[in-house]
Amino acid sequence: MNNNDKIDSSKLDQSLNDNDVNGLIKQEYKKRIEYYKKSSKILSLIVIVVAILIMVGWLFNIPLLRGDISQFYATKFNTALTFVLAGGALYLANIYSKKYSLMLISKILALAVLFIGIITFLQYISGVNLGLDQLLFTQPFRDPVETITGRTKFLSSLIFIIYGFALFLLTNSKRNSLFQMLALIGGFIAFFGFTGAVYGVKIIHVGDWVVQMALFTSIIHILLSIGILMYKPDQGLMEIITSTKSGGIISRQLLGNLIIIIFVIGFLRVMGENTGLYGTKTGTVAIVVFSSIIIISLVLLSANKLNILDEKRDEAIKRIKKLEKFYENIIESVNEGIFVTDKNDKVIYYNKAFKKTTGMMDFDLMGIDILNEIPHENVDEFLQYFEEAKKTLKPVYFESIPILTTPTTRFFTGWILPEVENESFNGALCTIIDDTDRRNASKQIENSLVEKEMLLGEIHHRVKNNLQIISSLLNLQSVHIKDPEDKDLFTESQNRVKSMAIIHEKLYQSKNFSRINFKDYIISLVKDIMGTYMIDPNQIRFEINAHNIELNLETAIPCGLILNELITNAIKHAFPQELKGKISINFEEDNGTYILTVSDNGVGFPKDLDLESAKTLGLELVRNLVNQLEGDIKLDSNHGTYFKISFQEIEYKKRI
Repeated sequence: MNNNDKIDSSKLDQSLNDNDVNGLIKQEYKKRIEYYKKSSKILSLIVIVVAILIMVGWLFNIPLLRGDISQFYATKFNTALTFVLAGGALYLANIYSKKYSLMLISKILALAVLFIGIITFLQYISGVNLGLDQLLFTQPFRDPVETITGRTKFLSSLIFIIYGFALFLLTNSKRNSLFQMLALIGGFIAFFGFTGAVYGVKIIHVGDWVVQMALFTSIIHILLSIGILMYKPDQGLMEIITSTKSGGIISRQLLGNLIIIIFVIGFLRVMGENTGLYGTKTGTVAIVVFSSIIIISLVLLSANKLNILDEKRDEAIKRIKKLEKFYENIIESVNEGIFVTDKNDKVIYYNKAFKKTTGMMDFDLMGIDILNEIPHENVDEFLQYFEEAKKTLKPVYFESIPILTTPTTRFFTGWILPEVENESFNGALCTIIDDTDRRNASKQIENSLVEKEMLLGEIHHRVKNNLQIISSLLNLQSVHIKDPEDKDLFTESQNRVKSMAIIHEKLYQSKNFSRINFKDYIISLVKDIMGTYMIDPNQIRFEINAHNIELNLETAIPCGLILNELITNAIKHAFPQELKGKISINFEEDNGTYILTVSDNGVGFPKDLDLESAKTLGLELVRNLVNQLEGDIKLDSNHGTYFKISFQEIEYKKRI
């Protein structure tokens, strides 16, 4: 990559963070949807409150509350009551949150609205008076334009039929476009009535009678229509308006403004004609001209806004492409092989290191199906790991698996990272490194370790044999000694050598050449000492209570010598004149401190014996060995003899 092509990643990331258009658009979209949903709930409450105020206006004869002002007609009591039902159905649909009871009540209220609308509509069509108009409330007077006192207007009854169907379908997730279309139709019919009321349409022609609608009624109808449309703003027809795409932007820019502007222009024309400022034809010309000017202005404004947005989007795309190029250069520069597959297992990207690592420099892998178009005998183990990643949708690590490359089989290590979309496999990113050299080096190290372990075992075996030879020499020499005391000294020395020989024997018999199980050692040492002194088990009984504790060589040898001295001392002195007794050996660990106790129920030591000043070779050797262990020794002679030695394991110190 040339210096001119290099990209400062920190600046590029900062630039994207500051101008991440897509992120801002998504954030605005989310806020917009939440605002619309909240507005739907608020509008339902407004409909209910205003409808109740209208009913109060009838009950207490307050013309202003029921809309009986100026040239406008009053909203009927029955109409207001139907609005309460419709608003309640919309509000409950907004808050039901999967609660079946609230959803059921919402549907019942919607059916009630539908029923009222159908009954009223049929009365108009058939000319039959069912007497329902004065059933709940008796209207004290009739409006000049009323044909039947208290009856909801024809246009309102039609809208209630439409709204009843729409409200019933609100909680049905598969009918979003249908209920929104119904709400839209009802809203335009209500706008038809609103326009007629504001423009002051009088019943002169037959068609004028259809347009008649009270001002408050038309306004509430429009609010209810908007509330139903905003119930699911991210679905159905409303998805077009709330979309972040160009169509959504244009619709939000134009729809509301056009409706308001056209309404205002029509109002100005009617007012001009009514006041005699101009005639019908002049008013029509004015509407055409002003409408054209305003529509063209709105189109130009929207087009300019779209152009600005497109420019920002193009800039963001350029920055993203630069960032993609930057990261691609990074991936191409690493020594680790990387390739990417799509959801159909076809290779859609690989870097140079992958071809170099696998030895496939002469092959084009793009578009190859790795599961079906590569011979399985070449990559069988890798494909098994790949299938596992597809099945589990979790990263899979493989180590030193064989892959047949050109011209030999080599071993590779890496990761298979599946991409998951909607809980399904959507491709994978795979990394791979040539692990052959490391694997061969590891094999050499393992072989070297095996050789060293064999050598170390042989050393311990030979040390043990040499100690056994020394012990045998001492035994041969003791045969020619006549003095019992001198002979006893040779036997003790022989036992000391054997105690060390047993340690080396245990070491080369174990898998760990640096530590031994001291419980096994105690058992072997006791057997050996009993054989040396030809102990009758019926006279002296041994009781061993030791945990399975391992000690290193530095600690085991002095501990073994101590144990040998104390057992030998108990055998020789604790049970004179063939006195029967028991020798107990306990070995345990407490928070890193090892405790070895040797006790007997024999005659015990003399009361005036001072362990620290005793001059016998055995006790002197025990003291020195305890000091070597940096431990502590205690003696209790009240009931036989009881030795307690406490120590910690000696750490290995390098000799070189």
